[in-house]
Amino acid sequence: MNIGDQRTRVSTIGMLFLNLLLFLAGAGVVSAQSADRIGLYFDPAYTITDVVDLEVPHLATGYLVLHEPSRTEGGLSAWECRVEIDGDHQVAWHLSGNHYNYEVPPEFIVGMLEPLPMGSDVLLATCDILVADDQAWEVRLREHFHHPSVPDEMSYICWDDREAITVMTTTTGRERVATYNWVPACDQDRDVVDFGTVAVGVTASQVVTVTNTGSGYLRVAPDFGGMAGFGVAEGVAGLEIGVGESADIELTFAPVAETDYLGDVRLGASCGAVALSGRGRPPVYAATVHPDSLDLGQSLIYDWVGSALTIINHGDLPLEIAPEVDNPLFTFWPEQQVIPAGRQRGLNVSFRSHLLGEFSGSLDLGEHLDPVPLRARCTTGAGQIMAEPTRVDFGAVPVSGQDYQFLRLTNNTWSPVDLTWRLDDPTGAFSIMQLQKSGDLGISPGSTAVVEVRFHPTEAGPVDALLSFVENGLVVPLSGLGSQPTGDFETDLAALDYGNMDLGASVDLTVQLTNTGNGDLAVAP
Repeated sequence: MNIGDQRTRVSTIGMLFLNLLLFLAGAGVVSAQSADRIGLYFDPAYTITDVVDLEVPHLATGYLVLHEPSRTEGGLSAWECRVEIDGDHQVAWHLSGNHYNYEVPPEFIVGMLEPLPMGSDVLLATCDILVADDQAWEVRLREHFHHPSVPDEMSYICWDDREAITVMTTTTGRERVATYNWVPACDQDRDVVDFGTVAVGVTASQVVTVTNTGSGYLRVAPDFGGMAGFGVAEGVAGLEIGVGESADIELTFAPVAETDYLGDVRLGASCGAVALSGRGRPPVYAATVHPDSLDLGQSLIYDWVGSALTIINHGDLPLEIAPEVDNPLFTFWPEQQVIPAGRQRGLNVSFRSHLLGEFSGSLDLGEHLDPVPLRARCTTGAGQIMAEPTRVDFGAVPVSGQDYQFLRLTNNTWSPVDLTWRLDDPTGAFSIMQLQKSGDLGISPGSTAVVEVRFHPTEAGPVDALLSFVENGLVVPLSGLGSQPTGDFETDLAALDYGNMDLGASVDLTVQLTNTGNGDLAVAP
């Protein structure tokens, strides 16, 4: 690999110094600045990285340069990397400055006995390469394989701060930094691409297949000559195609006006021109909603009920949906979405109410869609709150008398229910006695509460009332009959027979009276 013996022997003092330097560097903190760049050039101005010189043999000189170092205010103290050069070339390396090597090429760990000069371009080393044939080859910069100060990185150490290691990156952003005798050649499967008529705001695409028929990588570098409307898909620019390999290059057309577009593109330095054409037209906005009206059906009080709409975008452009609803009892999700052209999305709509009744609303989906009418009902639902009996009838109760019955209320829902009653009783003949606690009646799921209903008529005649549990929609009719008291009675003896008695004697007989009336009986024999 080397012309002559380029292996520099390390003195005992130098080795000790380098070991100390590497120890301090390894104990230090990696610098936050990691954009320091290193590259290899074939000219002393550090501008030429790709050379084609097919006259062989000849001698090429390479310059290994650190650009814009961020940590070399006092100069450079040490650096490390690995330089890989393809092919079986003879290479002689010449390191800059007063230095000593810990490793020989291609793996460099270089310590400086004196700092390298400061500046924006620090020459680390030069190399003489004997190019003996016209084969294509490349130069790669990589992390050091053995004993790296920073694993999997190239790095350098500042003279003024030998505990700080600064990471280097390549000038190209990848390992390959230079090429030699790459002769690109390109073959394309088509030289004309017509995109046809495309809506303004829409991007159409077509594919051109490119084959690398040369030596070395073929770099795709599209040149449209400044023509607007045409382009390439993301990731195409800078794509490299290996020798003998092919790649599908996606060309794009995105008109910005209603007009004809003509142009051409060269996909690489050695590729022929591809003629491009297309025309822009006004975009079409079209979308449908299914169903066009939504009845969410019946919900239980405080419970959710939901359904979904499907929105289909038939237009040319993505459709932005930001729904609005005029009734807060209806909610929707997602709050905002974009539907691509030719695609469909769902919109969930829910309803929940703490009031009973029928409710409606209107869901606005934007300027390109008609509003969607919404309907829902909130009821107690079958079996939500069950009353037993469903009607309380006391029958006849005498005026100023009183009777009572028990009403059982069962919660058949999945959540606790608070019952607040209202008694509509114009005569005041009924009253409610809660047996469990005072105030509103709370019933946990699956539980039952007992309410005592009393009837105490104040006048004769039929009496009706309604016991309503307002928020739950449960109504229990109450009825009874106020009657005048009657004095009917029965005796167990039709007559009293004392039989024969001695003069001055006495005999006691008992008569049992039964009140068969509907009021109190006053007995006055």
